[in-house]
Amino acid sequence: MDYSLLRIELEKQFTQEIKESLRVELIEKLLEKAKIDREDSLNKIFKGIYFKVTENFCKNIWEACQEAQKRTGYEGTIDYFVVNSPEYNAFCIETDRVEDPHIICLNSALVKDFTHEELLFIIGHEIGHLWTGSRKLSDVIQFIFNENKEIPIYYHNRIMYWQRLSELSADRFGLLACGELEPAVSSFFKLTSGLDWRELGINIRTYIDNNNELLEHLKGEQGFDESTHPINPVRVKALQLFSKSQLFQSAMKKDELIADEKLEDKIRMIVEEHTALADGINLQRMMFMATGGLIVSSCDEKVDADEVDRIISYISQYTLFPKKFLEEILKDQKNIQKKFVDSIKKILADSPLERESMLKYLLEIAISDNDINDKEFDLLVNIGINILGYSEKEAAQILAAGLYTQFIPRV
Repeated sequence: MDYSLLRIELEKQFTQEIKESLRVELIEKLLEKAKIDREDSLNKIFKGIYFKVTENFCKNIWEACQEAQKRTGYEGTIDYFVVNSPEYNAFCIETDRVEDPHIICLNSALVKDFTHEELLFIIGHEIGHLWTGSRKLSDVIQFIFNENKEIPIYYHNRIMYWQRLSELSADRFGLLACGELEPAVSSFFKLTSGLDWRELGINIRTYIDNNNELLEHLKGEQGFDESTHPINPVRVKALQLFSKSQLFQSAMKKDELIADEKLEDKIRMIVEEHTALADGINLQRMMFMATGGLIVSSCDEKVDADEVDRIISYISQYTLFPKKFLEEILKDQKNIQKKFVDSIKKILADSPLERESMLKYLLEIAISDNDINDKEFDLLVNIGINILGYSEKEAAQILAAGLYTQFIPRV
């Protein structure tokens, strides 16, 4: 059975894109040649500090781990450990070499307070990360974008989006491990609240039924924040849809898996509705940045790659697909000027204080190639006076201040 078909298609697409963009295979080869045998020593450290779960030690937990691994079809070797911690959490460490076991750690609070079915979901979820390879990819991402670098917003947003998709894919393996939606959802509830829904008198089925209303209320709320996990209503809905799909039923029966395009379309819609894709004034800001950036960068009849990269970087604040958005703008060349002026009018009608920052943005695009010429300068002054409503002196002062702080002539 091809268990890779259980992964969310969008997650697989973003995983592949990030691997190609960051040259992950090359980095992994380099790190493999450069490293000391970290996995072996790490495994020894875990064995020396934490309790390793075996058939003869912590038998009940061991049986749950084996059950989850069998149901998720994972044939690789995994060492399971219990870590002394009051937090509801679990994590996995993916090894680089086939001969070394992967590691899955369960905090003692989980083992103590979660039911057998809830524990199956948690273990299955961590095995799901092994299926997707997300932990291994995360290590490379952390290597490239380490504490000594500021991650470009383009990559920041795409990585955050990918991380959330990876959690949703891993949830599917968790559901496969526990077999039912209710213990999966109750796990979310416990992980988030630290409380047992039974003790609070909460009907978990009612909680699931009311999720659609909560999901609608929270539409667009999460955005590009620092959270690596989707909000619970999104996770519940994604699992609910998966639990009703033929894909899940076939996986439970160990039948041949067939990709479910309708399911993937529904998941894509839910995920996109709860990600900061531009609308309203943010759409106008994105339109201004794209059209204004193109107008300024093409002023000298030569669009520099640095100028395009700067435009894309700014647009990345509002969409996961800035390059595609820019390409669509370029297809409609004759309307770029109109869209530019319209976007400015709409932004200023809603937020007049942004006027100065808009002119500064256009200047930044003009000098992103470490050069500025008479045509670009005259264009910026003209936009400042005739579109943004500044006097000639005001526009000149703003541009002069920008050049004073930002302009470094090319060598």
